Amino acid sequence: MGTPESASNGGDMQTTVTGKRQSAGPRGSFVGAAAGQSAASDPTAPMGEGARAKQSAAAGKHRVRTFFLKLATLACTLVILLFVAEGATRLFSDITPPLLCNHPVLGTTYLPDFAADVYIPECDQKVFLRFNSLGMRGGPVTLEKPEGVRRVAVIGDSFIAAVATDEDKTIVRLVEEQLNKSDPSTRWEVINFGISASSTGQELVLYRELVRKYKPDVVVCAYCVMNDLGDNCRRLTSSRARIYFDVNESGELVQQQLSAKRATLNAWLNRNSRFYVWQRHATQKAINSLRHGAHSSKVGGWLDLGPADPGGQGIYNTSPDGDLAYAWQVSEKLIETMHNEVRADGSEFLLVALPTGLQVCDDLFFPDAEAGTVDRYYPDQRLSEICGRIGAPILLLTDRFREASPHHSSEHEAEWLHYDGVGHFNDRGNAVAADAITEALRLRYARSAMRDQLLLER
Repeated sequence: MGTPESASNGGDMQTTVTGKRQSAGPRGSFVGAAAGQSAASDPTAPMGEGARAKQSAAAGKHRVRTFFLKLATLACTLVILLFVAEGATRLFSDITPPLLCNHPVLGTTYLPDFAADVYIPECDQKVFLRFNSLGMRGGPVTLEKPEGVRRVAVIGDSFIAAVATDEDKTIVRLVEEQLNKSDPSTRWEVINFGISASSTGQELVLYRELVRKYKPDVVVCAYCVMNDLGDNCRRLTSSRARIYFDVNESGELVQQQLSAKRATLNAWLNRNSRFYVWQRHATQKAINSLRHGAHSSKVGGWLDLGPADPGGQGIYNTSPDGDLAYAWQVSEKLIETMHNEVRADGSEFLLVALPTGLQVCDDLFFPDAEAGTVDRYYPDQRLSEICGRIGAPILLLTDRFREASPHHSSEHEAEWLHYDGVGHFNDRGNAVAADAITEALRLRYARSAMRDQLLLER
């Protein structure tokens, strides 16, 4: 029999337990619930197949949601960063939309219906540039040729576009002015179809798709000695926007297709994103720096002696082989095809070889090259042979340019015909070339008129 204290404690204990029993229910129920809670909270306890499947499915959904959430966060971050980069480029950079834009058929054109003063680094000044609805330099051109007008289409690259020169001092405008002055009874219209970075292959496509629609009486194709040999051959150069041709085993031209979707996207980005334009310029500048870093600063990067040799020393190589020989094969086939198609359309054709500063300035023409391996006249000789085989007239300008620069030295800046002695034609160079082309066209027109007269008399 316990003491009163122990009885009291025992009573308290009995009361507590009894209270728990009353609140938890019958003894058996209380024990079962406790056991169930213990099993649920124990991760090592055995689990049924259905519960395991549900848990696995829930974990899978959670992983998918987490992945897409991270992906959406990353995308939003990139979009915000691009907006910031675009805004910073517009605020702190003087970058402007490029003058050239991609074209799904022609490769490239200039910005259609553009007119503004544009700073051109090569001439270190602003030049007023205007491009018509065709994306070509100059004013609007009617599709239908006015009655009594002799129309000349000049096809070429940046030497013909001449964006570093005021429009009235370009080859095209000077030829038109001189032809109209020489024969007031005949009105001449000379149209500029020059596009920077184009190749003879691209110019062939331009003729097929656009130029022939304007029914020119004469098509002048300007072959740029500086880079057309390399630009005509994908083995020597690579440009996503340039049109290339190959010559197959049957000797036929095969055009390499452009990506129309890529051209459309690039054109939109060029027009609307300053950051896109800036990063393209920065990337190209870095590539050029690496490519030309070891070259003489005097020639300003125009001279390329790298393994691919895109028309640099290779065009003067007197014994071309391998890819250089193939590039000449492609060039010949392109010139032949354009000549044949122009003549088939009833127009006259004239190939003009535009000389480089290296051909004019003796001190720039590969002073370290082994004797006999290069020749400044080799491009003229090779082009003359090509035109002789296909029966096409050719105008060579190297001697005319050397006569206009009698010292044949880049040290005499007053005699320069190219910017910095080696770049595009400056005002003097455009004038010398225009004089020669005007004389050739007048002479050819005079001969044609004389032949027509003789036929009438017969």
